[in-house]
Amino acid sequence: KNPLFKGFFDGYVFHFRTKHMKLSFLSLLSCRARSVFSLAGGVAGGLMVILVFSACSGRNERSRSAYTEAVKALINDDTAKSLELFEKSLDLAPSGNGRAARIYNFMGVARWKSGDRVGAREAFEQSRGLNPMFSAPFYNLGLMDYLADNMEDAVSMFSRAAMNDAHDLRSRDMLARIYRKDGRLDEAERVLQEALKAEPGSAMILTSMGLVALQKGDIDEAVELMRRALEKEPSYPPAAFNLGMIYMRRKDEPVLALKYF
Repeated sequence: KNPLFKGFFDGYVFHFRTKHMKLSFLSLLSCRARSVFSLAGGVAGGLMVILVFSACSGRNERSRSAYTEAVKALINDDTAKSLELFEKSLDLAPSGNGRAARIYNFMGVARWKSGDRVGAREAFEQSRGLNPMFSAPFYNLGLMDYLADNMEDAVSMFSRAAMNDAHDLRSRDMLARIYRKDGRLDEAERVLQEALKAEPGSAMILTSMGLVALQKGDIDEAVELMRRALEKEPSYPPAAFNLGMIYMRRKDEPVLALKYF
């Protein structure tokens, strides 16, 4: 179910590896300080999860500590330990503190990694039910629907995630991918233009726009967009690979193509 290298690389890798994560911590200076954990990676590869905690004393502090250890366990692929610690964090957390939706979302990631697809979906559903404005579970459910070839449901979930978060590039990129596969190129371009307004320097979005241009037959525009993507992020593999493929297959310049592989 890994849609890689079918023709041109779509720029979306479905895996979950530490090198694809960005885990950042804000200071925990006092009981009122907030710690923000941002994890980019996810269900088979592209989850973006933002988890916010209030660090307080007593049970809430122990809950936060259990959560921190759960994140570390998940990064280290110890899903059993991470699930145990996420459950502990939930048990310790006072009700109504807004933490549960984010923990359930992360538990969905852990269950997915352990092969429990049903459990993963249940956790994501719980997460979105607890906080309908939290975009991550909608994105994750959309990705599960996409992998199951349920495109109508996937569009619904990705659209909701994008509506919840103006800077959610991955959901818009996935919407564009679905529209491209369906030949709805104008809709794909519209979604990507929205994303580019939010993040003008996104190599991912520029690459996807290049794929739309390529599908429309505008090779020169595709090359320009891929080059712009590499200017923004020189080590971005999808842009380099697709540019190399364009030079090899469309422009018949194999020597130049090798520069990008």
